[in-house]
Amino acid sequence: MDGHMITAKERYTKQVVCPDCGKERLVRSDTNPERCLSCSAKKQGFGSYRGSRNPSWNGGRCVLASGYVLITLPIDSPYISMARKNHGGSGNSYSVLEHRLVMARYLGRCLKSSEVVHHINSIKDDNRIENLELLSSRKNHLPYMRLEQRICELEKRVIILEAENELLKSNLL
Repeated sequence: MDGHMITAKERYTKQVVCPDCGKERLVRSDTNPERCLSCSAKKQGFGSYRGSRNPSWNGGRCVLASGYVLITLPIDSPYISMARKNHGGSGNSYSVLEHRLVMARYLGRCLKSSEVVHHINSIKDDNRIENLELLSSRKNHLPYMRLEQRICELEKRVIILEAENELLKSNLL
């Protein structure tokens, strides 16, 4: 081995034209695909596995890294004005945060973009209506956020103090 790493430019040197869509693209020189990736997927039947037809379908519910739950809405939903358009997929997919949807359904109307739905117990995926409170603006939500941040800081300090306490106990014995 001479330590030379193969770059993407060296690996993808073969220019092909997809017979189905006519798009040109570079492919690996050591492979011989006939079609582009999307046409190949359609040919194999994978293109029809969108939404509820996909074996990985979870009912249109997705837990985000932030802890909030995102719900896929059908295009004819009365709450579509609260949703944002999803990019990728079929292109006709819209999603909304579940806690906002739960509150909107409870009120029987779409929420204004300025309205904030607060989780009373601070658990972001606990979207029971009794755990949700509608606030008129982010300004009204700020005291809750500060309180939650302070509680989090205090919980961390308690953990540290408990660990120090255990260490002192073990040193005394």
